[in-house]
Amino acid sequence: HREDRFVALKILTCESTKALTPGTDQRSDEQRMLGKIASADPAHRGFRHTLAYYDTFEFESAHGAHRCLVTEPLGYGVDYVRKLHEDHRISLSTVKRIVRQVLLGLAYLHEVCGIVHAGAQAARRLDAYTE
Repeated sequence: HREDRFVALKILTCESTKALTPGTDQRSDEQRMLGKIASADPAHRGFRHTLAYYDTFEFESAHGAHRCLVTEPLGYGVDYVRKLHEDHRISLSTVKRIVRQVLLGLAYLHEVCGIVHAGAQAARRLDAYTE
Protein backbone atom coordinates (compact mmCIF):
# COMPACT_ATOMS: atom_id res chain seq x y z
CA HIS A 1 0.00 0.00 0.00
CA ARG A 2 1.50 3.31 -1.08
CA GLU A 3 0.47 6.65 0.29
CA ASP A 4 0.55 9.90 -1.61
CA ARG A 5 2.60 12.23 0.57
CA PHE A 6 5.51 14.59 0.41
CA VAL A 7 8.82 13.31 1.74
CA ALA A 8 12.32 14.67 2.19
CA LEU A 9 15.38 12.88 0.82
CA LYS A 10 18.83 13.15 2.29
CA ILE A 11 21.24 11.86 -0.33
CA LEU A 12 24.58 10.87 1.14
CA THR A 13 27.80 11.25 -0.77
CA CYS A 14 29.54 8.13 -2.05
CA GLU A 15 32.16 8.55 0.67
CA SER A 16 29.52 8.78 3.41
CA THR A 17 27.73 5.75 1.98
CA LYS A 18 30.97 3.74 2.02
CA ALA A 19 31.56 4.80 5.63
CA LEU A 20 28.27 3.11 6.61
CA THR A 21 29.42 -0.27 5.29
CA PRO A 22 29.87 -2.83 8.08
CA GLY A 23 33.53 -3.46 8.83
CA THR A 24 34.60 0.08 7.99
CA ASP A 25 35.28 3.00 10.29
CA GLN A 26 31.67 4.15 10.57
CA ARG A 27 31.72 7.92 10.93
CA SER A 28 27.95 8.27 11.03
CA ASP A 29 25.21 6.42 12.80
CA GLU A 30 22.43 8.74 11.64
CA GLN A 31 20.49 5.95 9.93
CA ARG A 32 20.66 3.74 13.03
CA MET A 33 19.55 6.63 15.27
CA LEU A 34 16.66 7.51 12.96
CA GLY A 35 15.53 3.88 13.02
CA LYS A 36 15.71 3.78 16.81
CA ILE A 37 13.77 7.05 17.13
CA ALA A 38 11.09 5.75 14.73
CA SER A 39 10.49 2.52 16.62
CA ALA A 40 11.53 2.91 20.27
CA ASP A 41 8.18 3.90 21.83
CA PRO A 42 5.55 5.46 19.56
CA ALA A 43 3.21 5.76 22.58
CA HIS A 44 5.57 8.22 24.37
CA ARG A 45 4.17 11.74 24.37
CA GLY A 46 7.38 13.16 22.89
CA PHE A 47 7.45 10.70 19.94
CA ARG A 48 5.32 12.88 17.66
CA HIS A 49 7.71 15.79 18.17
CA THR A 50 10.61 13.99 16.51
CA LEU A 51 11.46 13.55 12.82
CA ALA A 52 9.53 10.69 11.18
CA TYR A 53 11.85 8.26 9.40
CA TYR A 54 10.27 6.23 6.60
CA ASP A 55 12.83 4.31 4.63
CA THR A 56 16.30 4.00 3.14
CA PHE A 57 17.41 3.04 -0.35
CA GLU A 58 20.54 3.21 -2.48
CA PHE A 59 21.13 4.19 -6.07
CA GLU A 60 24.16 4.13 -8.32
CA SER A 61 25.57 7.24 -9.95
CA ALA A 62 28.60 7.65 -12.18
CA HIS A 63 30.60 8.18 -8.96
CA GLY A 64 29.33 5.15 -7.03
CA ALA A 65 26.59 4.18 -4.58
CA HIS A 66 24.56 6.79 -2.70
CA ARG A 67 22.47 5.97 0.36
CA CYS A 68 19.23 7.95 0.64
CA LEU A 69 17.33 8.53 3.86
CA VAL A 70 13.60 9.16 3.47
CA THR A 71 11.98 11.30 6.18
CA GLU A 72 9.04 13.60 6.61
CA PRO A 73 9.69 17.11 5.34
CA LEU A 74 10.23 19.67 8.07
CA GLY A 75 8.05 22.74 8.42
CA TYR A 76 8.97 26.36 8.65
CA GLY A 77 11.63 27.55 11.07
CA VAL A 78 11.06 30.08 13.83
CA ASP A 79 12.81 32.79 11.81
CA TYR A 80 10.28 32.37 9.00
CA VAL A 81 7.38 32.61 11.48
CA ARG A 82 8.88 35.79 12.95
CA LYS A 83 9.01 37.40 9.51
CA LEU A 84 5.28 36.82 9.05
CA HIS A 85 4.66 39.58 11.60
CA GLU A 86 5.37 43.22 10.91
CA ASP A 87 7.26 43.70 14.19
CA HIS A 88 9.00 40.27 13.89
CA ARG A 89 7.64 39.17 17.26
CA ILE A 90 6.09 35.84 18.09
CA SER A 91 3.30 35.71 20.65
CA LEU A 92 4.09 34.32 24.07
CA SER A 93 1.58 31.51 23.57
CA THR A 94 3.33 30.44 20.35
CA VAL A 95 6.77 30.55 22.01
CA LYS A 96 5.45 28.41 24.88
CA ARG A 97 4.01 25.90 22.41
CA ILE A 98 7.30 25.69 20.47
CA VAL A 99 9.40 25.28 23.63
CA ARG A 100 7.03 22.61 25.00
CA GLN A 101 7.22 20.62 21.75
CA VAL A 102 11.02 20.86 21.61
CA LEU A 103 11.33 19.73 25.24
CA LEU A 104 8.96 16.79 24.69
CA GLY A 105 10.97 15.70 21.65
CA LEU A 106 14.26 16.01 23.55
CA ALA A 107 12.78 14.06 26.50
CA TYR A 108 11.85 11.24 24.10
CA LEU A 109 15.32 11.22 22.56
CA HIS A 110 17.02 11.16 25.95
CA GLU A 111 14.70 9.03 28.11
CA VAL A 112 13.53 6.46 25.59
CA CYS A 113 16.18 6.37 22.86
CA GLY A 114 19.28 7.12 24.96
CA ILE A 115 20.26 9.88 22.53
CA VAL A 116 21.63 13.13 23.89
CA HIS A 117 21.36 16.04 21.49
CA ALA A 118 24.39 18.30 21.40
CA GLY A 119 25.15 20.92 18.79
CA ALA A 120 28.39 20.81 16.83
CA GLN A 121 30.14 23.22 19.21
CA ALA A 122 29.08 21.22 22.28
CA ALA A 123 30.25 18.02 20.61
CA ARG A 124 33.66 19.56 19.86
CA ARG A 125 33.98 20.73 23.47
CA LEU A 126 33.03 17.24 24.67
CA ASP A 127 35.62 15.68 22.35
CA ALA A 128 38.28 18.02 23.75
CA TYR A 129 37.52 16.83 27.30
CA THR A 130 37.55 13.14 26.39
CA GLU A 131 40.83 13.11 24.43
